[in-house]
Amino acid sequence: MEVLLETIQEAEVENRVPPGIYVEYGYMPYERGKFSDSALWFTKERDK
Repeated sequence: MEVLLETIQEAEVENRVPPGIYVEYGYMPYERGKFSDSALWFTKERDK
């Protein structure tokens, strides 16, 4: 999970975030029942 977050942060610096990566990261808290945390990542994917 931390490696994926590092990948996202590096990609954001270059404004080159691959499609679906926010959803992939957001799905992890979703599986643990942290729906509000996952919604933030799903929204980022939708808005990019």
